[in-house]
Amino acid sequence: MSDTQLKRKRSVRDAAALPKRQKSDHLNQHTTTTTTTPRPVKTQTPKSTPKTQILGSVSTPTVILPQTAGSTDNNALQVATTPAQGKKARRGRDASRRKGADRVAVDQGQVVDKPQARVDGKSPWTLSKPLGGRFVLHDPIFAQDESCIFASNGREIEVLSIATSLVERKLPGPDRSATAFAVSFADEEDLYIASSTGRVQRWNWITGSPVDDDIKFEGAVSALIVTPSEDASQDALFAICHNDEDWNIVAGGRSVYTSKDALSHLRIEGQFIVAATSTKLVIGKRIASENSPRYDFVEITVSAGVTSLECRIESSESKKKAKTENLSVAVGNVSGEIFLYENVYPSDKSAESLTPRTLHWHREAVATVKWSKDGTYLISGGRETVLVLWQLSTGKKQFLPHLTAEIERLTVSPNGTSYAIQLADNSVMVLSTTELKPTANFAGLQAQSCVDKNTAAQIDTEKGFLRAAAATLNPISPDQLLLSVPASTNESSQHTASAAPRPFLQTYDISNDRHISRQALTRNMVTDYNKGPEGNRIKVPDVSFLQVSHDGQWLATAETWSPPYPDVEHLAADKASNDEQRQFRREVYLKIWRWDAERNLWALETRVDSPHQLGADSQPGRILNLVADPVEVGFASVGEDSCVRVWKPKTRLRNGIVVRGSKAEGLVDWSCRHSIPLDRSVELAEISDSSSLLPPPTGAALAYSEDGSTLAVSQAFEHVTETPTVHFINAIDGAAEQARSGFFTGIVRALAFLDRHLIVLADQTIAVWDIVDEVQLYCINLERAARFGTSILTTNLDDKTFAVSTKSKGGASRVQIFSPTSSAPQFNQSLPYPASAVLAVKGRRGYKMLTTAAEVFTLIPRAAAPSLTGVRTTRRGKRSGANAASTIATSAVPSSAPAPEILEDAEMSEEQPAADVYLIENDEEADKPVVRPEQLAQVFDRDNIALMPVSEMFNAVVGLFARKPRAVPVAAAA
Repeated sequence: MSDTQLKRKRSVRDAAALPKRQKSDHLNQHTTTTTTTPRPVKTQTPKSTPKTQILGSVSTPTVILPQTAGSTDNNALQVATTPAQGKKARRGRDASRRKGADRVAVDQGQVVDKPQARVDGKSPWTLSKPLGGRFVLHDPIFAQDESCIFASNGREIEVLSIATSLVERKLPGPDRSATAFAVSFADEEDLYIASSTGRVQRWNWITGSPVDDDIKFEGAVSALIVTPSEDASQDALFAICHNDEDWNIVAGGRSVYTSKDALSHLRIEGQFIVAATSTKLVIGKRIASENSPRYDFVEITVSAGVTSLECRIESSESKKKAKTENLSVAVGNVSGEIFLYENVYPSDKSAESLTPRTLHWHREAVATVKWSKDGTYLISGGRETVLVLWQLSTGKKQFLPHLTAEIERLTVSPNGTSYAIQLADNSVMVLSTTELKPTANFAGLQAQSCVDKNTAAQIDTEKGFLRAAAATLNPISPDQLLLSVPASTNESSQHTASAAPRPFLQTYDISNDRHISRQALTRNMVTDYNKGPEGNRIKVPDVSFLQVSHDGQWLATAETWSPPYPDVEHLAADKASNDEQRQFRREVYLKIWRWDAERNLWALETRVDSPHQLGADSQPGRILNLVADPVEVGFASVGEDSCVRVWKPKTRLRNGIVVRGSKAEGLVDWSCRHSIPLDRSVELAEISDSSSLLPPPTGAALAYSEDGSTLAVSQAFEHVTETPTVHFINAIDGAAEQARSGFFTGIVRALAFLDRHLIVLADQTIAVWDIVDEVQLYCINLERAARFGTSILTTNLDDKTFAVSTKSKGGASRVQIFSPTSSAPQFNQSLPYPASAVLAVKGRRGYKMLTTAAEVFTLIPRAAAPSLTGVRTTRRGKRSGANAASTIATSAVPSSAPAPEILEDAEMSEEQPAADVYLIENDEEADKPVVRPEQLAQVFDRDNIALMPVSEMFNAVVGLFARKPRAVPVAAAA
């Protein structure tokens, strides 16, 4: 028998071994009570094994996806096919070209479309310019009339109006970079903007138009100073420029000083140039010259490292000598000391003999130091959030404590009537010098950033993907971004062994690019002394997840706190014991907040301590994921205990009477409605059945279906080689229905439902599974670079698309948009910085992307899709796309959004409060709707009944029987 016949027989035998396709037994819906022990779970692999399934024994060549407009390099995603399938795909593509078909079908397991049709030759999606950003470490500058101040966010200069606390205008920097800026002396309406490429542009900040041709420096410009010329008719520019090797002080278009060490803090006072490195002062004095100006420099060594600098000219006059100018320099160092040098440039240039005056109050580095307008005070600030005013003649000090964050920069206005303070929470505050009260405040996006404020370069590629941002969009106001933010965004406190905790909630208006509010979600040590007896910084809780209910009235946050290692060292003998002690003393809270429209803040309603407990000693387990119910008011969480819990509100009763608040509103309590243990033996089949040996999951993915009827969850375990599994849970009764595996490879990072499809984003693949037909549509391999870092998956119900963000080569993020029926990306482009969140909201097309540079991009389709008439009715009787008004046990329902639906677990007594109370009966009765004959008549008794599509008629009838009954007002007893 020939080799060809043997191969043919072997292939026929392998094909016969595959299971035949069966009918779908998709997610049986039962209304049974929740059990406390794991139910037997039916584990299945795909019934018709698709040939696109990635098999370990098959050598799978990859087919690179075609690039769409906006791509800058090769795709990070690749379609995986088997050799036989690759041949079929090629034959299919050839046939489609001959026939002019728009679609190529490859087997029943994969559907590959041609590249997305373009609009006017362009990509069907558009990416906006970035919003937000962080203020660079540069002194804010006042306009000469003190009507506004100027600050840079790294890309452009923001003109901030002091009268309105709003951004008046934005001036773009050369080559999309604004590293330094200075106001012109020749024309007060002009502003110089320097970039990292060495270009300097002059703009009229009132009209917002460029004035002159560009000025070019050699190297990147990190500091820029403008002084008047001798006749005051022109501007003289001084700059610090640097390249890969040298740092230069440039004056009059040429370098006057060169250093191998980084130069900063450039100051020009009269005939003196002052700058500093990390260990020394550099002071130059101008020498008369016929040609270009020359400077004679001296260097003064400073102990403990220079962190801030300011200089001042003081004139002295005697009878025998002419008027002389003495230079005084104040230097702040990392130890919290301020060195005050007087007459720092003596005539004999014996700088080593200078003894400075020392001022010491700060515990940590002095971030900024400035002289008052009259020179009688010295103003300093640092990480203590305290502004210190030093009266130099008496040595007394005045304090302005409890600022909102650490002080980074300080500027005194030209008239000396105001201070502009740049804070570490990405805000700028203007204070009056007489009362020390704020007159204006400008706050930017305060998201955690991995970008250096000075160089706009990413600090560490890997740390850029340290964790995803806890962020969401407000369903009621889709332009409002809600995210947990740290107390400080500076690098020294943020990029340590662990990322900085995020104890605050910021609300940011994306459409207007402005800050709305900020409130504390956990305890924080911003304005208090935050160091222990041994000098260890006190750690605060971190808000790792937050979700908003579909009606915008409820906020759920998950926070975690663990004691630092030094605090439990005396309790443990080794590192393993130390970890156990930290875990035992860990604090985990699930907090539910209610929106208070009167006070414009979130009010804490319920706090659940240790919602997921581990072991017999009930140790608090971490919350691994948190999602909001898309239809009803409620949330679901999954934790280290391998248990999914559904949280729902209920009416608060006392003796059968609704408990009311100060405004007669009904009060509610939140509790766990269902607790569904997951069968971990599915993923951990190779480990002993002893529960004590089963390790807790290190991560989990959780998602609600569009109608809220189903939950999909997958757990990630460390050092486990078994195939990961997706568990399906009936969210109505809390029953675990199925567990599926085999249609994707790798640990699951995220799950999402889109219509009838389940999208799985793993660390190796992206898989799209048709839940109804139980068919894998396609599977995409991720490149190796995408397997490390933060991977994000988001769906948009209006576009019927899903967006994927993965790490690409070079450390940035590649964002791609897919349709569930097409493996060709509709959008494919890399962002300049890694993405920390990709968000979408119901009713809005497109996506919002937050990067580690604290910038927000908007991605929207170019052409609007046709709107669908009518509304689809879901299995739970809710209408997707419509704001179904829920009811709550209250007579005061806010007009901005429908109130949440509250279920009571106790029978109401006959005595009722005076006001009408809206109540919903228990779940069992609520599943029995009453359909009146006239409602059916509206469907069937029509003149054009013959023209109605059968599917529309079926949906209308099912919608009547599937909906829940409306809440009926209970009349108060007389």
